[in-house]
Amino acid sequence: MVQPFLTQKTLNKIKGLFIKETIRKAAVVRAAILNYAKEQELKSVLEEEIYVVFHSLKGTGKSVGFPEITNIAANALETIQKTMEGEISLRLFKARIEAYLCEIEEILPRDATDVNDEEVVLKKSQGTVLVVDDDATLVQAVKERLTLDGFEVLEATSAREAVSILKRKQVIDLMIIDIVMPEGNGFELCAKIRKEKVYEDTPIIFMTAETSLDKKLEGFKIGADDYVVKPISLDEIAAKVQAIVNRTRRYKMKLQYDELTEAYNRSFLQEKVQEEMARSKRTGKCFGFCMIDIDHFKKVNDTYGHLVGDEILRAFVKFLKLRIRLSDAVIRYGGEEFVLVLSQIAFDEANRIVNRLREDFSKQKFEVNGESFSVSFSAGVAVYPDDSQSLTDLIAAADRALYHAKQSGRNKICCCERN
Repeated sequence: MVQPFLTQKTLNKIKGLFIKETIRKAAVVRAAILNYAKEQELKSVLEEEIYVVFHSLKGTGKSVGFPEITNIAANALETIQKTMEGEISLRLFKARIEAYLCEIEEILPRDATDVNDEEVVLKKSQGTVLVVDDDATLVQAVKERLTLDGFEVLEATSAREAVSILKRKQVIDLMIIDIVMPEGNGFELCAKIRKEKVYEDTPIIFMTAETSLDKKLEGFKIGADDYVVKPISLDEIAAKVQAIVNRTRRYKMKLQYDELTEAYNRSFLQEKVQEEMARSKRTGKCFGFCMIDIDHFKKVNDTYGHLVGDEILRAFVKFLKLRIRLSDAVIRYGGEEFVLVLSQIAFDEANRIVNRLREDFSKQKFEVNGESFSVSFSAGVAVYPDDSQSLTDLIAAADRALYHAKQSGRNKICCCERN
């Protein structure tokens, strides 16, 4: 028999985790509103950041004993939707969201004495797992167990529902799939998944009551990475998920990160741009593509040495990462040249943000042997789909704009010429 229920100790852990996560998410929403105070900036994070927080609270609140939070989150989602459609002003939106957050905080226990704080460890997000099984009780049990380890869990109780989720093209770090299901079996679903470019390397664990060796071999042949036989141990499957996700992540980091600067490298560029193009087609919003070149970098190397030059590159990437959103990306294109991808943003706003970054970075002071100096950068800004329809054309458009910025005296921002 599959473990259908969690112990009271585990349920207490889940409840404690929800309380701490809700407090954290309230802070995330307030920070987003504060950091993006201007109208266009705030609109750009409504769907990507604030909506996600309340969507999560709506889905989880009732299941862990806080139905009132589910209702409040539903009202918040309605307010967000009306704001995005222009029915509610941003001023009224901010007031309502703050009121919702205060209501939620009033509901949360001020002294959660029934929860052992030492047992509830709030972990940062470990990634996203899709669980597909027609047994809703099992799906919920797996979700609750993986949530304890910091995973976000997407649920599907049929192959058709799973396909619907996969059409969103969102990042999924691992999938757990039952073999025997209505509306298509797990083998057929796995075969479909492996044909999708975005999911061709996503780890898949089959979870089934099938015990025959032939079935296991068939699963591995189709593309499974592991196989768990029911009745399952929740702790065992959690350990497998954590191990596989960690191993996959380390491998991808080696492939996608620049070792010197810890920016993404060029191998990640196409993946990120394809992701943003798909998002742009879904939402109808643009994204910014900026080519950046550190001014007179050869002179820095010649004057202060390559070790100092390396420190400048690392400091530059750190500077950018601290000032962009999680949905944006810094990519080292080569040498002292970088690409900045700004998700879900209009042309004028992308230009304004990059120009602000340029001004702020030029004020940074570096010191070598008692000598203080500053470094600037030039940038060319283009947007999809207004300036191009492909990665190749985006690079060309932004590079032309960068060339004009450098020809104009450097420490400047130039935009792609508008037709």
